[in-house]
Amino acid sequence: MNPLFQTLVTGATYAGSFHHSSINYTLLLIAILPHLMGREQLAKKNQSSWLWTLLSSTLIQISLWFLVNAIGISLIWNALAGFNLLFFTRNNYLLAYLKRLFFLSGFTIIFMAIVYYLIIFPVITTIAHVIAILLGVGLYFLYRGR
Repeated sequence: MNPLFQTLVTGATYAGSFHHSSINYTLLLIAILPHLMGREQLAKKNQSSWLWTLLSSTLIQISLWFLVNAIGISLIWNALAGFNLLFFTRNNYLLAYLKRLFFLSGFTIIFMAIVYYLIIFPVITTIAHVIAILLGVGLYFLYRGR
């Protein structure tokens, strides 16, 4: 198999692990879902900034597959979680009840997943998750300002 293709497949599928792929792609969906719900009266820039965060974190994640032999997509959902945390706290009063509920449920589920991975993997995994959350916070400020 072509080494480029092999790296992409290995990175995207957790080296073929259905268990970890299922968990992580579900967490990615949970991090994205609140943004796909109804449109509040937020500026257009505010509505697309999460997409830029998704794109940036995806490109960084893929780069890590090639640069350090990383696997998985946890950087993406953790970066979105960091972005969502600031988005939620700064726009809570503008969000519909159901959307607020999705954000809060998402935070809870993602926190539980981080604790799960802290238990089953070395602590470096949790450090990477926390760094990815901080990346998401940084991307929030980059794409949203303030």
